[in-house]
Amino acid sequence: MRLCHLAVVCAALAIPPAFARLPPQTPEQEAAASQKKAEEARKAREEQEALTRVQDRIAAKFGRGGGGSSGITHQDDLSRKAVEAAGTAGPIGGKAQSAEAHSAPAR
Repeated sequence: MRLCHLAVVCAALAIPPAFARLPPQTPEQEAAASQKKAEEARKAREEQEALTRVQDRIAAKFGRGGGGSSGITHQDDLSRKAVEAAGTAGPIGGKAQSAEAHSAPAR
């Protein structure tokens, strides 16, 4: 019962500060806030322009028809083992299987 009364008192004390309002800003504070907002907008615009320049440069270098080095090597430049298809690097025997492949298990 005491715990219930304590919870009600705490809730009653916590509600008024939640609905409290701040005093209105002074003209100096409003001017400082608008100046800060303008500075942040200018900085964001500069960062976006820099990002666009970098993206354009990368697109020109690596994009379709951009020229430059694509990083792809020709098969003539690779070793024989790198060019071989997977599973073909081992010894290649005849096409017919030997009789030993079908014999019964040894005892």
